[in-house]
Amino acid sequence: MKHETKSIALSLLEINTANPRFEMADNQREAIRKMIEDQKIKLANLAQDIIENGLNPSDYTIVTPSEKNKELFTVLEGNRRIIALKLLNKPKLVPDEYQTLQKKFKLLSSEYKKNPITEVNCVVFPNEDEAYKWIRLKHTGDNEGIGTVTWNPEQKARFEGSLPYALQIKDYLKDDKDFDPVLKGKLAKIPLTNLQRLLSDPDVRELIGLSAEKGQIMSHFPP
Repeated sequence: MKHETKSIALSLLEINTANPRFEMADNQREAIRKMIEDQKIKLANLAQDIIENGLNPSDYTIVTPSEKNKELFTVLEGNRRIIALKLLNKPKLVPDEYQTLQKKFKLLSSEYKKNPITEVNCVVFPNEDEAYKWIRLKHTGDNEGIGTVTWNPEQKARFEGSLPYALQIKDYLKDDKDFDPVLKGKLAKIPLTNLQRLLSDPDVRELIGLSAEKGQIMSHFPP
């Protein structure tokens, strides 16, 4: 199967009007509307995560050359993230009947435009048939081990417990409103490797009010 990876301008990516998430759409605007109807606030949550963390580098967008315009590419896999990016660029694409979502994207857009994503890493297949084998494997379960085999609860817990202290504390600081804001700001600026080295020292953890139990960071402060 011939395919290539390349970085493609967001403006050259068109939404798949035959997306399995919804019934056939007549045009790009309708495809976006149908995705909004299906996903609602989940699109805003995805957009927020993209702003904070960027696009998932382990999950390339799958595209094929557009049948209608040879300069464009149709997104076969990754339509949610591409729509989220398009809404961040132009919040008015959110239909007026979704006022709450439209306002949310307007707020997110102002933050996003400080560091916008103009190109997306894609895997380009020559046609849909070549691409669908891989898309099918992703969305139809483990397929007797051929597809992605999901973790069971014990495996998920083991993974969460194995997260480096530095990543755990960054996640913790993001959500904790009672932690000393000055100390929070200083810790957030420390490079991940340096922070991991510091937090591996129990004396440092005790000094800033944290402890480690079974590989997980715990706070000494009351909620």
